[in-house]
Amino acid sequence: METTPEDEENQRLLNQPCPSALTDYVGFLQYQKIKWAVQQKERVRRKKLFGDKYSSSDRSAVGDIIRKQAEHYANSTWQILQYKEDLNNPGDIKVHVLIDSKIQTLTFRIQQKVYLSLRNKKFPEKLIPLGAEVQPANEALPNGHDNGHLFKLEMSYAKYFEESKRPDGIFQHPNVSAVYQSQIGSIERAIIELGSCVKFDNTNIGALGKCLERGFDQKNLKPLPQENYLLKFNIGMIYVLHVISNQYEIFAVFKSWDKQASILCLKPSNSAQELPSNISSVYSKLYQRKKAHLLQNFNIIEYPNEMDFTVDYYTDVGKLHKKLNNVCSKFQEEKATKVLVTVQSPYSSRLVKLLKSINDSPVVQINSDEVNVPALNWQSLITKRIINHYLALAISIKRMMTLAKYGNIPLCNLKVNNMGYLIDIEYSRRLQKAGIVLWWSPKPLPDYGGFENDRNLLLGPEESLEFPVVNRPEMYETVCLEVEVKNLTINTVLTSAVINEAEGVFGNDITDVKTEDPSDSYSTGTFAEDSFYGPALAVLRGMVREWWDDAVKDNSDADSMVHGFISWVQNPASHLYNPSLNYHVHNLTKKSLIQLLGEFRKMGSSIVFADRNKIILRTNKSAVENSYAYGNYIINTARSRPLFNFLDFSIVKYWDVLIWMDKYNFSGRV
Repeated sequence: METTPEDEENQRLLNQPCPSALTDYVGFLQYQKIKWAVQQKERVRRKKLFGDKYSSSDRSAVGDIIRKQAEHYANSTWQILQYKEDLNNPGDIKVHVLIDSKIQTLTFRIQQKVYLSLRNKKFPEKLIPLGAEVQPANEALPNGHDNGHLFKLEMSYAKYFEESKRPDGIFQHPNVSAVYQSQIGSIERAIIELGSCVKFDNTNIGALGKCLERGFDQKNLKPLPQENYLLKFNIGMIYVLHVISNQYEIFAVFKSWDKQASILCLKPSNSAQELPSNISSVYSKLYQRKKAHLLQNFNIIEYPNEMDFTVDYYTDVGKLHKKLNNVCSKFQEEKATKVLVTVQSPYSSRLVKLLKSINDSPVVQINSDEVNVPALNWQSLITKRIINHYLALAISIKRMMTLAKYGNIPLCNLKVNNMGYLIDIEYSRRLQKAGIVLWWSPKPLPDYGGFENDRNLLLGPEESLEFPVVNRPEMYETVCLEVEVKNLTINTVLTSAVINEAEGVFGNDITDVKTEDPSDSYSTGTFAEDSFYGPALAVLRGMVREWWDDAVKDNSDADSMVHGFISWVQNPASHLYNPSLNYHVHNLTKKSLIQLLGEFRKMGSSIVFADRNKIILRTNKSAVENSYAYGNYIINTARSRPLFNFLDFSIVKYWDVLIWMDKYNFSGRV
């Protein structure tokens, strides 16, 4: 409830001493009227938050958190650190929320939303699950099927799990031809629909009290823009580093608020060598060397000038894990509030499951590789690596925070080594905004409501997606230009709207070019049509264009998204992987290259070699000195075409004489 100027004036008057009823009865009465009005407004506000059951005598029924902080919660921005599955209540999720630099754990109740496509408009209303909501829908289906009898069914995940198992439930009704969007988990749906910043909607009377007791329903939460996400970062951190090298496993545990650190070392045998005893001095030397750089990130971690290390050795991995749990638990108990835990390991997911003591804390997972060091002096190298990892933690967390902010994903739900996950989330949001049903699936086949099983959407042999290569073995005595090509696929997506209009350019101009594969024919100028949904491609193009514009402005996070796009399209593990999209992008990329080669042919060059990364052009120039201006001309002319506005290509070599067999076997004079 917002404060008005009248409220501020009344509060100012109440802060003054109350006039005496004996000497100033009028002033006393006026003071009491203001006091009564403020109290009445306070009662209305409390009733709105907690409902009719609220009274000063039973506040403890909903816990200490309500008495002290509930009103503040209701009016604050909740910065989500992590969405976690609630193992005790399937469908509900535990959420670690940052409010005023303190981590609180709440329960969110996310709604499952599925789309039912019916054979006729008669909906089986008698089978609607209790508590579920049904409404007609006009969203577009991803497989291009008719959406004339489409309904949106919304219910809790617990109810959905129960209903989906019933043989006589609504999903098994003979009038239901397909069920769409059924494979999105509660955590992914929360990330897609709520993001990293939310605010409690306190417009419903008694909503806050009920939510604190039973969990926050998604309908009571409003997503907010993430511009200020983790802008003020003042959280205690525990860092668990797991290093594997030379048959040793080393666990180092640091805490950001203290100079004490613990190292647990699993040795291959009792007689195996131990770590050096001068770890503290090694830390001090490395700290002094990097001090200026570390001070730039002191708001993340304030590194001490020196540290004290305790080192324990084990040969029993079970005893080590028990001790590791105890160390993490002890470190957490030192702080009055919850801390952020960062786990870095070659097996981070497995290690997080082993550390039961951090189950109630938000956890950042960072994957790393096993360390290969020489057998001689390996202890010193490993010690330096451990300390360098800790000194680099602040900048790593800072980079993750900027990526989380850009992708609007909670920090601990980021998958830093999988940019495709961020693309899945962002593309899903844009598809939903455009009114397109998602085909989200953990399998290689997209979720087409069951129709994906009726036809083979997979392309079969990988050879069908091999990129063609143009190759003309010969000795060339005129100048040849070697052109490096970058961003061909990105350029293809961004200009896909005009590629088909230009199709055929290559077919008319380059019929004499031979490819390495005789089965490839470029003289046709056309390719097999695919069935990827057009509006979804337009959404994809707009998303990539926005990343490109941000990357041009030196946004490193957008640049990472652009560079991760190609692998996302081709990766069957992507949640929005679609073989039709993969084929479509591959198809258009081939067309784009063909048309680029056609442009070079128009300007008087012939093709010696061409693939998606390199093109070698033969000119009619007899000397390199005379070909420089021509080279700039053809590059600038091609770049000016709308079809190649986003293509990054440049001449890297001028060959005076070239003896060419293929890209692995060639010689000449540069």
